[in-house]
Amino acid sequence: MDNQEIVGKQIKKARKEKSLSQLELSQKMGVSRMMISRYEIGSSNIPLKQLQKISEALDKPISYFFGEEPQQDSGKIWKEAQKYLELLKDKVGGDVSLSPQEMLAFSLGDLSKTKDAIDEARTLMKNWYLAHKMQDITNKTFQEWWENKKS
Repeated sequence: MDNQEIVGKQIKKARKEKSLSQLELSQKMGVSRMMISRYEIGSSNIPLKQLQKISEALDKPISYFFGEEPQQDSGKIWKEAQKYLELLKDKVGGDVSLSPQEMLAFSLGDLSKTKDAIDEARTLMKNWYLAHKMQDITNKTFQEWWENKKS
């Protein structure tokens, strides 16, 4: 299954969770019902602006449409993130200037599939980075940000 199909499947799933028909979603989006159908079956590319509108209309983060589904509530996730941050600070002596990639590798520990997890996270993070126009904020390309390079 390619990314376009994954995104389409997730749109359909989120739309049904909101009890919206394709027509109702298309009206919110200002596109035809047929276009929503094409998005859902993966036969049409979705421009980022449209995906942002779909994200807002269906109350889902953009990352959701790429297959990421939250497994825990945000309070638990925050506590877990804080725990890892404290461990990381202890490991590097309070200097938390590591790249997101290095932080992720640290949080995963010595797992046999660390490379696969980092590759998957990189894809999700790149989509998030682009969707939130982070290059304008950080003045770094995604690659520079991911590897913590100076621009």
